[in-house]
Amino acid sequence: MTLLLSTSLAKFLNLGIAPANVYFLGQKRISISVAFATCLQLWWKLSLIGTLIGILIIYFKANTWFPSTSQFLLYFALLIFPVSLLQAYLISLFQGIQDFKNYNKFLLASPIVTFIVAIILVKFANLGVFGALSASAIGTLIGLLICLSALKVYFFADTFCHDKKYERKCLSYGWKAHLSNILAFVNYKADIFMVNLLLSSSDVGTYVIAVSLVERLWLLSSAVSTVTLPRLAALHQNEIARKTLTPIIARLVFFSTLMGALLLAIFSQKLVFILFGPEFSGASDAILWLIPGIVVLSLARALANDIAARGYPELNMYVSIIVVVVNILSNSFLIPKMGLSGAALATSISYISTCILIMFLYSRLSKNHWWEPIAIQKQDFKIILRLKKAI
Repeated sequence: MTLLLSTSLAKFLNLGIAPANVYFLGQKRISISVAFATCLQLWWKLSLIGTLIGILIIYFKANTWFPSTSQFLLYFALLIFPVSLLQAYLISLFQGIQDFKNYNKFLLASPIVTFIVAIILVKFANLGVFGALSASAIGTLIGLLICLSALKVYFFADTFCHDKKYERKCLSYGWKAHLSNILAFVNYKADIFMVNLLLSSSDVGTYVIAVSLVERLWLLSSAVSTVTLPRLAALHQNEIARKTLTPIIARLVFFSTLMGALLLAIFSQKLVFILFGPEFSGASDAILWLIPGIVVLSLARALANDIAARGYPELNMYVSIIVVVVNILSNSFLIPKMGLSGAALATSISYISTCILIMFLYSRLSKNHWWEPIAIQKQDFKIILRLKKAI
């Protein structure tokens, strides 16, 4: 709950700069040094605005919005916001130019450092929540510094300058993707907010464990989304290739996630017991209710990237508006009746709604049949055999 304010500000105030970088760099319409300079100009302004908003929220609304949470810890967590915002901007540059070796390195650096420092500060120094927050801040900062050092390579042969034209293009594309991402973030976190309001902070802890475990099923779809958005953007002049590629990717992501979900459903109770102890056993029931939504949303994410790569991020935004309403109404109705399982069921309902709407829009834009992203084809088995040989 303490980190939620910082992560929410980073999500709400990024203005879609990261996906805009990926889109324009993927189409080779801008250089990485100009994109970097533009990111810096936007970052310091948004960091100032976000920090002031955070201070006002903590000062006036901390007791209402974050009951049982220390104001000192909320202020401390707020320091992470500008660092994480800049890190998200800079990582997107590597994604846009498809330098996935460095992209993965930076993506892994922060959590690895955070984990190591957390063990030291929480377990051995016994600093509790403050130690965990300190570990998060240190991990984010080190990840940012590593990212900055690697970017130097790209600036030697290019002009480093802020381009106002690119800034306008970036914001024009970005705000559409941004609103979609905000609504998706609200959709992902609405259940946590609602559990905190309607149940208790201890229930939030149990529910977050369920969410964090089941969302590991998105590892594949997240990795695929990272790679495919710039690649599909680069195929803007080759519609046949794009029409063929997206359904194949969607099918592989969907069925791979489904297999992982079946394993998680079988072993969820033992997994929760081993990793977190018997006091969090309630998380295993929530996991079972979350799994259907997580699986179908992995398919929707693959198709949503195709829609964004076509230059229509606003369509994903419209879907998110509808789904957020469905999610909040479902949580309001089901949490009082079913507790944590109700929150999980409401989340699955919203994710399934997302998938249905995204499949419809993708079919209309691509002219592919709606069932192609889920109907197994002969070529899928050939691809799997090739992957098996490669592995």
